Amino acid sequence: MQRANRAVTFQELYARARLYMRYHVIISVLLLGAATGLFLLNINSFLRQSGVVVNGSSPPTRRSGADAPYKDESESRSLVKKLTRRAIAENAVPDRLLTVVILTRDRPWSLERLLVSLSAARYDQGVRVNLILRQDLPANGVLCQDTARIIRRLYWPHGSVDHAIEQAPRGPMRMWLGAYAPSGPTDYFLVLEDDMEVSRFYCRWVLAALDRFRLDSTVFAVSASKPELRGRDPLGLGPVQSSIPAGTTHVKYRMPTPDALAPVPRHWNAFRTWAVKMLDSDGFDPTLTEEVDVRDLRPFEIYREMRAIGRQELAWTAFLVRYTFEVGQSTVYPWTPTGASLARSWDEPDALTRHGRGPTSDLLAVWDPALVRWNPRAGVRLDYTGRPMSP
Repeated sequence: MQRANRAVTFQELYARARLYMRYHVIISVLLLGAATGLFLLNINSFLRQSGVVVNGSSPPTRRSGADAPYKDESESRSLVKKLTRRAIAENAVPDRLLTVVILTRDRPWSLERLLVSLSAARYDQGVRVNLILRQDLPANGVLCQDTARIIRRLYWPHGSVDHAIEQAPRGPMRMWLGAYAPSGPTDYFLVLEDDMEVSRFYCRWVLAALDRFRLDSTVFAVSASKPELRGRDPLGLGPVQSSIPAGTTHVKYRMPTPDALAPVPRHWNAFRTWAVKMLDSDGFDPTLTEEVDVRDLRPFEIYREMRAIGRQELAWTAFLVRYTFEVGQSTVYPWTPTGASLARSWDEPDALTRHGRGPTSDLLAVWDPALVRWNPRAGVRLDYTGRPMSP
């Protein structure tokens, strides 16, 4: 009987020991689980603060203003990309460079429209476009503050911006001659007066056209505008469109233009040298010639009209016409089937034009690859009257 009691007592002790050990194991597992959870929570918090998002977790709710210490990974990466792009734009050597020179004075509404169109244009990868805004003074010598204010507010992420203010009134002739001095054969530039407006694709065509024609001794410049007026029209044919055959993509026209003009650098330097020399020559008149082809050209008529009132410096294109005639050079223009242009003039009132006529064409809205294929069969040569020349 006593042995049985002792046996029972031993079994009870054994059962109690097993139960005690089971409780300890459960408690140990719970403690280990809690410790693991705390460890993972701390690690996750550390990784979040380090800018790493753990798979399966979402960033905490973002707050705004000064009460928002958290920046998620996507925002951080976006900022890094923006800073990287800015550094590349400012410091890297671009594949292509075009300098756009804007001549302005006191037409702020015109300038703003031009800058909007330049900003909205499409610039291909690797292309950098530097702006030079040359602001002349009116005859009274007082700077147009509205124009200067628009330039100061300009945001231009495609290249550098330089605002050059003249110290005294210079006039169109001197402004054009001082617009830009290219330093090499591929130092391409485009000159825009402030009443111009450009298509989204102006830059693509100008660079392609200069590449194609810069070695052509018969091409003085390319122009992103559309040829419209005849140098003289003895037959009353009207705009040159009636003389351009279907399928034409580019026009080599003897009549130059100041509209959206991108001269071949070496030819521009030669013209500047010649023009300065002629201006310094007493009594030089660009319209005095016995050549029947040019003596009655409309730019020469305008020059004579301005000279009669002592304002011949306003009609500076007479010098351009005379020079390109003497050296036998033409200007290349784009031509589209729809008649749309890559640049257009609003022909707004200035010292020379008292009553503007507004634009006469739409801007090209859809790119046509044929414009830069330079198929010889798609080109046409026009004389000063705007009629086709024999090949």
